[in-house]
Amino acid sequence: MSEQYNKRSFFKSLKGKVAVWMLVIALVPAITVGLLAYFSMDNARDDANVSLEASRTEMQETVVGAGLGNQAEAMSRELGDYIKGFVVDLAQMVATPNVMALGAGIGDANATAAYLAGQRQIAQPTPELPSMFGELTVFNASGNAMATSNEANTLVANMGDIATEAWFLMAMSPQNPVGLGMGAMTMDTNAKVMKLNLVMRIPNPLAPTDPTQAVGVLKCSIYMDPSIVAKGYADRVPGGSGRVVAYTSTGLLLADSADEDRPFADTWTKDPVETAVAAAIAAEDEDRYVMVDDSVAGYYSMTSDSEGELAQLMATMSQVTVIMEQPQSVAFASLDSLETLGSDLDSSTSHMMIILIIVLVVVVVVALVVALLLSRSITKPVSQLRDVADKVSMGDMHVTLPKVTDDEIGDLSQSFDRMVTAVRILSQDEEG
Repeated sequence: MSEQYNKRSFFKSLKGKVAVWMLVIALVPAITVGLLAYFSMDNARDDANVSLEASRTEMQETVVGAGLGNQAEAMSRELGDYIKGFVVDLAQMVATPNVMALGAGIGDANATAAYLAGQRQIAQPTPELPSMFGELTVFNASGNAMATSNEANTLVANMGDIATEAWFLMAMSPQNPVGLGMGAMTMDTNAKVMKLNLVMRIPNPLAPTDPTQAVGVLKCSIYMDPSIVAKGYADRVPGGSGRVVAYTSTGLLLADSADEDRPFADTWTKDPVETAVAAAIAAEDEDRYVMVDDSVAGYYSMTSDSEGELAQLMATMSQVTVIMEQPQSVAFASLDSLETLGSDLDSSTSHMMIILIIVLVVVVVVALVVALLLSRSITKPVSQLRDVADKVSMGDMHVTLPKVTDDEIGDLSQSFDRMVTAVRILSQDEEG
């Protein structure tokens, strides 16, 4: 009989059924919780990575890009303020009695020339914007030179009539509120200097506030060395890696800190970054930075919306654009901590998933062991009861079945044992 029972497969046996159901009851909640935890952590990691990427992009725009744009603006305004400093000097010179008197035709030309020579000597350049007064010349209202001090030692008699020059007419115009005229910046490739002509209207000594009574102009030629300007700008690049480019709206390259000789080339061809900046300015892009290939560049262009009549006039006559360019690897180096944070998050999530898998495996093993032990505790007394029943069916009435468990199966064993005892007594009485 027992061999017949042993032929039954494990999963058809009571032990197998109990074990399977115990595993199902134990594993379904564990696996469900594990899967929920896995997908929750995976979604949390994805959401965190998306947030980190969004934060990086936002910081690129609001911190790095805007920072480079602000630095470019500071340099552009610095250049404008520098030129305005010369304008202030001119305004002080044209207000001196000897200059006004000479313009009116009643002054001493030699004394005025000496005064102008002295003013050329005291012009103080800054380390980043070195320059000098290459020329200071007084012209009367007809455009004729009256007194001069210039680097080439050109005599007044050899100077031509400037009455038709645009910057002369601009300064002499009564509609000009500040009496300033500015010529386009030019580059002398032979001397390797940049030249800028400024002229200031000379007021009439008898009617200093009436622009229609102006007696002439004072011309100032400013000479600047772009290579020295480039070196000064190079020192302003954050981290020392990158470049600063400055150019005018008329197509004159003022400086390139990465190539000091570039402004002296016969033609200036914009590179991809400069082209992108020009397009952004034309489109009136408010971001004030562009990203081209592996570079990020902030820029600022002095426009006619500058504050003050003098600033507006200067911006209109000679708009200067400054570009601060850096490699993205340098500009965004401060954001590397976000990359590290993302890597740490991925690593932490992977470790948590590994731990979760280990916990699930342990739960499976423990559940299997518990299920087998529990099924064994149920099926062992049932097997004993089955074996006793087989012996009774064979006529053996002297078997006993001890109570091995203190539960319903133990009670069943005791009841079966009492039944066997009762049958044995009845059998003995019948035989007697």
